[in-house]
Amino acid sequence: MKYYSTLRPLFIGCTPKPEGNDRIINYDEPKFIDSIGRVAFGYFETDKKIEYSNFDLIPEMQVWTVTYRVMKNGELKYKIRKDNLDFLPELKLGE
Repeated sequence: MKYYSTLRPLFIGCTPKPEGNDRIINYDEPKFIDSIGRVAFGYFETDKKIEYSNFDLIPEMQVWTVTYRVMKNGELKYKIRKDNLDFLPELKLGE
């Protein structure tokens, strides 16, 4: 998940200590980021959940789309999409 810095470029102390595959990216100049709806100086990317308010960071919004179809036999078919990656969950109606 990406956490954006809207107040300043990222430097030591602006993010949790990077570990493993964590990345800190600063842009050459601030740019508008659609997923947060504002201008950012860069982002911290990590696989872990962080307490982003402690670091003045804004989390990237997660957008989910659910489409469904009721078949003639009454069966409900649905698809959940996140960030253009499709998957069909193994859930049954009523769960």
